[in-house]
Amino acid sequence: MFNADSIDIASTYSPFFWGLALFVAGIFTYLAYRIVNPPLPKFRKGILIALRFIGFLAIVLMLLEPVIKWVTTREVQPRIAILWDNSKSMSLIDRSGDRRVALSELRDSDVIKQIAKDFPTDQFAFADSLTPLEVPLSLDGEPTSTGHALAQLRSEYAEGDPIGAVILISDGQTNYGADPVGVAYRMDVPIYTIGIGDPTPPKDIILRKIAAQKVAYVDREFPIISGISAYGYGGTETTAHLFADGTKIDEKRIALPGQGEIVDVTFDVVPDSEGVVTYRVSVPALEGELTPDNNARSTRVEILPSKKKILVIGPHPNWEITFLLRALRTDPDLDVLTAFFGKSAPAGDVRVPTSLAEFQDFDAVYAIACIKELSANNIDVALLDYLNDGGGAAIQLLGDANLGTTTTWDKIFPFIYSSGSHVWTRDQFVPELTVEGLVHPITRLSDDIPRPADAFAKLPPLSGFAMVTGNAPGATSLLSHPRLPDVSILAIREIGPGRMLLINGAGFWRWAFVPAGFGGDVSTYRALMSGSAAWLLAAGQGDAFSIETDLPVYRSGEEVIISARLRDEANQPLTGAEIGATIYNTETDSGAVSDTFNLVLEERSGGIYTTRLPSIGIGNWRISAVAELEEQELDRASASFLVEPYSLEMENVRLNENALRNVSEITGGSYFRASDADSLADIIRLKPLLRRDENERGLWDNPILLAIFVLALCGEWIIRKRSDLP
Repeated sequence: MFNADSIDIASTYSPFFWGLALFVAGIFTYLAYRIVNPPLPKFRKGILIALRFIGFLAIVLMLLEPVIKWVTTREVQPRIAILWDNSKSMSLIDRSGDRRVALSELRDSDVIKQIAKDFPTDQFAFADSLTPLEVPLSLDGEPTSTGHALAQLRSEYAEGDPIGAVILISDGQTNYGADPVGVAYRMDVPIYTIGIGDPTPPKDIILRKIAAQKVAYVDREFPIISGISAYGYGGTETTAHLFADGTKIDEKRIALPGQGEIVDVTFDVVPDSEGVVTYRVSVPALEGELTPDNNARSTRVEILPSKKKILVIGPHPNWEITFLLRALRTDPDLDVLTAFFGKSAPAGDVRVPTSLAEFQDFDAVYAIACIKELSANNIDVALLDYLNDGGGAAIQLLGDANLGTTTTWDKIFPFIYSSGSHVWTRDQFVPELTVEGLVHPITRLSDDIPRPADAFAKLPPLSGFAMVTGNAPGATSLLSHPRLPDVSILAIREIGPGRMLLINGAGFWRWAFVPAGFGGDVSTYRALMSGSAAWLLAAGQGDAFSIETDLPVYRSGEEVIISARLRDEANQPLTGAEIGATIYNTETDSGAVSDTFNLVLEERSGGIYTTRLPSIGIGNWRISAVAELEEQELDRASASFLVEPYSLEMENVRLNENALRNVSEITGGSYFRASDADSLADIIRLKPLLRRDENERGLWDNPILLAIFVLALCGEWIIRKRSDLP
């Protein structure tokens, strides 16, 4: 403290209180010794006054709680963090040689030793996260999240000695998490990158995608489309095989591309029995291929016994109905019919149902912007009966219209609104996914759309919404207004054995029309409508406790999201429960169980519980979950999912020099190939930094202050006794 650059005393009390306290202490001291008997010499009297004032001053300091603050500066040598890519792709052998050997040689090289000698260094390994370096590197991590590793590093050095530079040793491939360039820009230190591997694509076959509808039907043909790309095998013929639950059911000869182009291969499948079937497309490994790990992809399809009938009701044909019909009718296993209100409306395929029996002719009902018409004809009551007693499903798309005046809608709608009032609000907005929407199969969209939140963000804005005031009991919001998070734009609700999905907004047809008009992609709209139909058609199959994953099939290294839903006997969300799950990898042939571990799901809202697994091993996995409340078991549920050998990590394995250059250039560093890294030690120049340390200490609870008070009191008492003062 005595070598401090500055010293300051602070207090929570204002100078007025300090002045008042010292003034009162001075008055009491003066009055105590203004007149003494017997009279004292001035010197002794002055000592007594001083001791009394010191005692009062000590009391003031203890009561007003002052704090002394001082600042010191010191020179600190910045540290260098060395990050080693520990992902699976770093174990490959390509045209540049064995990457494992290159890493080992670099780790033992003179340049790394010189840097460690000249500067304090910390070494880390990373794949999906940052960990202290352990030698030798395991090189089995997946996926690679360089951005996450840099963010962790930045947080690691937020306190303590500063970081002066980062050395990043990698092949530059990032297949998960934040963009490393954006994270690097915020680090404010130079990042020197060293590239390992060959920048030209190796000879490899990659099954990029497999696409199939979520639901198909017995004895009805449906397509499975796989996208196959290859490097270095241009014109080579091979065979693509299709398997159903491990049994080969079809094969096709294909000519492989040579420069990474994608060749679509379509298999036409006719299932002969119902159930959930795992379909797998694979291509055999060829001579000289880098790895066979990405030569196969799988998908799961639920096979139902018969074609489903869907009815679309509206006041008249409009843009919403037109594009909804287009989306639903792309599924050949759906029989989609129309019905319209009013004499002036064109005839639909059937007349509008008015009773429970008529509604039960359909597996799902879409009611488009016709609240007024449904209420006026008492059809809302039949619709409620359809949901409660028939086990069917319904969807209501709101347009620019009154929400109705009957209380029946209170029992149907998944949100709360002002009954009988005009609550429609004109607004231009794009809804956002809620926490529940991120994991729900409706808004999770499809395997071909890996980032649903980004897909929704790119859609054209809607034109209005109903100003609702929250979700109804048992409802779940999947999409919400971006500025009004309590306003649900897409919400679901289970009513008895039935299911209700309501879209609160006008202009959804733009999501199909505008992208198509500008040559864009309408897959988000179609996937949303297809997912809603699949969810609605599953009405009547729900349990009080259910658990599921956001996808039926995952690639190796891909994040798995597990969600559970818990409801009570009244079908209301049950909160406060504890849900534990055991996940185990089963070998279907022998029934053996391996890789078993336990986890606990975290409660979100509305009886929804979720957890995330950053990555999990290859195999057929089964989830066995138990829900408990107050140490009493409520129910059990199970689910299964597949993690296929296809690896995100092995999808792109060439040296990505552009990515590494961008990271280094944006931070003021430099990029090197491993063979040219010898000059790195000569480039790094880090000057000592002045670190400013702020310190503070409370005076009011300092034992020295108590000692001063006691000494002043004792000194005054001794002098008074020797002076014959009382």
